[in-house]
Amino acid sequence: MHSSIDDKGKREFAYIYDYGDYWEHKIRFGKIQPARGDRRYPYLVSGTGRCPLEDIGGVWGYAEFLQGFEDPNSAYRENYPEIYEGYPTWDPDDAELDTRRSRLAHFSG
Repeated sequence: MHSSIDDKGKREFAYIYDYGDYWEHKIRFGKIQPARGDRRYPYLVSGTGRCPLEDIGGVWGYAEFLQGFEDPNSAYRENYPEIYEGYPTWDPDDAELDTRRSRLAHFSG
């Protein structure tokens, strides 16, 4: 895990998940604000992009998986039809923040 601090005191970490596929995630901690009564902590403020599926084949497998939504005759879709049955649509830009916040809430208080 690599970390850095910018000139405003914000921290950024590079987190490597699954050394076989080598998914690198950047986690940023912004400024500290007073706690709010309408939130459970820790709290996910924002995020970008949707996490790829487990064991999808790294960056290249994920690209082929995404292509399968545009091309129903793609080789990847033909070889792994069960994946597409479980995921009829997929938006790689949707970070699913509400779902992730809900999961994170299980770790609080």
